[in-house]
Amino acid sequence: MIAGIKVSFFGFQNKYPQFVYRFTYQVVVGFDKKTMDSNAIHSYQHWNGLNRIYGAINIIKDLAHDLKAIVEFEPGIYNHNQMKAIRDEYVKLPGIQFGWVMGKKAIQV
Repeated sequence: MIAGIKVSFFGFQNKYPQFVYRFTYQVVVGFDKKTMDSNAIHSYQHWNGLNRIYGAINIIKDLAHDLKAIVEFEPGIYNHNQMKAIRDEYVKLPGIQFGWVMGKKAIQV
C-alpha cells in the first residue's frame, strides 16, 4: 500500500514541475542631454568596469532616442537596498544624470 502511494506521489511530482521564483532587478539610467546624444549612448564605455564588478548580464539600449538605457542583473543576487547602492554608483559616471531601480519576478525551473 505505501509503495503504491510513493510511486503515485513521485509520478505526480514529475508530471507537474515546480517553479522557483527569484526577483531580478534592472537599473534604468538617464543620460544628460547637454553632454550626450542618442548616438553616443551606443558607444558609451564608462560603465564597463561597473558592469563587470556587479555582474550586469544585459544592457538594453532600445530607449537611446529618449536618452535612457536599461542595465539588467542576474536574478536573485541583490536585494532592493543593494540595488539602490549600485544605482548610486552608476549615477556617479560621467554623462549619466539620473537612475532608478525596477524589479520583477523571474522564473527559474
